[in-house]
Amino acid sequence: RVLFDFGSGATANMFLTPDAGGAAGLRFAITTQGGCCEQQITYNQELRTGWQHIAVTLSGSTGTLWLNGQAVATNPNMTLRPADLGATNQNWIGRSQYSADPFLNGTVDEFQIYDRALDGAEVRSLMSSAGGTPVGGDVAWYRFDEPSGATALDSSGNGRDATIATISADALDAIAVIDDQRRQARVVAGG
Repeated sequence: RVLFDFGSGATANMFLTPDAGGAAGLRFAITTQGGCCEQQITYNQELRTGWQHIAVTLSGSTGTLWLNGQAVATNPNMTLRPADLGATNQNWIGRSQYSADPFLNGTVDEFQIYDRALDGAEVRSLMSSAGGTPVGGDVAWYRFDEPSGATALDSSGNGRDATIATISADALDAIAVIDDQRRQARVVAGG
């Protein structure tokens, strides 16, 4: 299960999962050389049931994983940046690039990408209002508030609209249902 997975295959990718290598807890990882060389930030506590606000920031060489406005894990040795992945063609919210990984069984309320790391106050502001004090992701901002259709509009103004993929009703128990009324998770990435 992943909250997001962006990349171009097994060699170059970054992902955030609520299931850190099969163990309870959050993990963000980024690599340009495959699984052997991932730079990770891991929080080894099981997520409680219900709505959670999750963010990842990369500032200098420090990566921070945020849960409900609190920094819960850091790695001071993060040298890779999302730009190091190069052009990516497998960018998913709620599913993995790897077909063996199950889809997210949860709900994503918002997904924002910034061109810089947010500070703690900015991360916390996202919990109480759409866009918070940074006024939404400046690279991409998906609110998932469209009443219907297969497009998630990019509210950043950059025109990076996304396609909402659907699957058969037989597989509904294994997918991320995009439903902003249930407000199960907000995912924010920046840095």
